[in-house]
Amino acid sequence: MAKIYLSFRGHQITGRDIEQGSKTVIGRDPGCTITIDSLAVAQQHAIITRTEDNYQLISLDEEYPTLVNHTPTSECSLSHGDVIQIGKHTLSFAQDKQSFCDTSAPTIAYKLPEKATSRDEIIPAAGTCVQIINGDHSGKVIFLDNSMVRLGIKGQSSAAITNRQNGYFLVHLEGESDTTVNGTPIGEHSQQLHGGDAVKIGDTQMVFHLQSSAVQPRKIASKA
Repeated sequence: MAKIYLSFRGHQITGRDIEQGSKTVIGRDPGCTITIDSLAVAQQHAIITRTEDNYQLISLDEEYPTLVNHTPTSECSLSHGDVIQIGKHTLSFAQDKQSFCDTSAPTIAYKLPEKATSRDEIIPAAGTCVQIINGDHSGKVIFLDNSMVRLGIKGQSSAAITNRQNGYFLVHLEGESDTTVNGTPIGEHSQQLHGGDAVKIGDTQMVFHLQSSAVQPRKIASKA
């Protein structure tokens, strides 16, 4: 099932499931499925419909633009990780949240603007997540909505992030390469994560984003 998350200036406001056959109306009108109290938003600004596994976004008012991944659109299909901009608010579309070691996961789950670099981009709040910032999966967002999410390449280098009562913790699982946080190996111990932490598992670099933290991702210097 897909979910849409509404955020403003990096802080998540609400999230809603998109049911089969449903219509999710977004706008300023109090009767909308998702109401945004802003003059920059039309009374009925956009609608998301679902048919089977197809999610369609339709902009409803030409005077109020709708952007998907920084590009104005009147109608388009949505994919996991798409970012919708309505006025000054952001809606993030999440579907099939899986780790990058799962071969069925999409290669790119968050589309960066052409002139931006993944290391400088701020991820819209859509729940706690990590963003890969190098390699073939650069730009991909992995949402940490399970009690444990395994990351890495099974049989080579992998680690897991667990969600505990007192926060999120990273633990190394396998591989000769060290798993590091902000350049420091964590060894055999679990390491608590904080918003903006730079994580490296094998050759894969990523940034940890804590829900509502609105933290600017750290810039990580590439090592030769």
